[in-house]
Amino acid sequence: MTKSIFFTLLMFSLFSCFRRKSPPTNIGDWLEQTFPGQFQVLDSNLKMLDIRAQFRGEKRALIAGKTESEVQFLLDWQKGEPSLGVDSVAVLRLYAASKADAIQAQALFRRVATQGLPNFSVGVIGSAAYIQVFAEPLPDTRRQVLTGILAALALEAPQTSIFVEWMEPAAYRTEFQDIIPRGHWSQDIGWQRQNNIMSINFEWKPGLKASVLLSHWALNPESTRCSEYRAEAYRQALAWAEKKLPQPYFMPADEPAGYEALETGADGPAIRYGFPYFDQALPENDSLEQPEPAGYVCGTFQSDSRTFSGIRKQAEF
Repeated sequence: MTKSIFFTLLMFSLFSCFRRKSPPTNIGDWLEQTFPGQFQVLDSNLKMLDIRAQFRGEKRALIAGKTESEVQFLLDWQKGEPSLGVDSVAVLRLYAASKADAIQAQALFRRVATQGLPNFSVGVIGSAAYIQVFAEPLPDTRRQVLTGILAALALEAPQTSIFVEWMEPAAYRTEFQDIIPRGHWSQDIGWQRQNNIMSINFEWKPGLKASVLLSHWALNPESTRCSEYRAEAYRQALAWAEKKLPQPYFMPADEPAGYEALETGADGPAIRYGFPYFDQALPENDSLEQPEPAGYVCGTFQSDSRTFSGIRKQAEF
C-alpha cells in the first residue's frame, strides 16, 4: 500500500518539474510549486521555541493533504537554503507513510467500534496505536474498555504498541473526530495534558487478558481532573491537620504540593500527595525570604473513592 502511494506521487512530481518557477522562500510555496494542489501547511515552524534552531534557520512544518486532512506528516526545512533543503522524494515517502497510517487508523476504528465502547477516537503511527476514550473513568467502564480493545486487537493487530488514554468526556470531538491526526501530538500538547485523566501502555500479544492490565492505569497529575483530586485531598489533609498538628501551624492551599502518581492498586488509581505546613505565616511579599516547611502532611488519594488515606506527617516528602 505504501509503495503504491509513493510511486503514484513520484510520477506526479516528475511531471510537475517541467513547470518550475522562481525559487520559493517558504515551505508552503515550495510544496505548491512542486506538488500543485496536493498539500497544505498547518504549521510552518514547530521549532519556534528552539532558540538554536531559530538562529540556524532550521524549521519543522506540519503538512496535511488538501483533500485528506487526517493525512499529516512532519517535514524539516531550512530557511535560505536552495529548495529549502527539502527533497521531493523524501516528501513523497513521508506522505505515503502517513497515508498508510491513516488507512490503518480507520480500519482500527471500525474494529474497536464493534465492541460497544463509549465515545472514542483512534490514531496510528507506524506500529503504535493510540486509543482515546471519552467517558467517566469508572472501574467497570475501565474493565469494559480494556476487554473491548483486546477483543478488537485479536481480530487483527498490525499495531503492537498500544496506548490507551482516558480523556475528559466533555473533550470528545472538540479537537478532532474519529481519527486522531498526527499533528495532534505536536500541536495540542496543552489540550492533551489537561484532558488526559489517566493512561495505560502495553505491548499487545495474543492471549493477553484485561485482568492483567487493570492494575496498570496511571493518573496524569497535570490534568484538570487531577487538579480537582488535589483540591479534595487538600481539604481532607487540612481536616486531619486541624486535629493532629500542634498550634500554630500554617498550611496554605496554594502552596505547591509534592505528588507522585502510583500505579493502580486494589482501591484503584492513586496519587500520593505531600502538603507542606509551616510554623509561621508566610510573608505576603514573594520577594521576601520564604521559610522552610516544618513538615508535610502526606497521604494517598484514591481517585475512585475520592478519599485521602494513610494520612501522616513527615519531615520531608
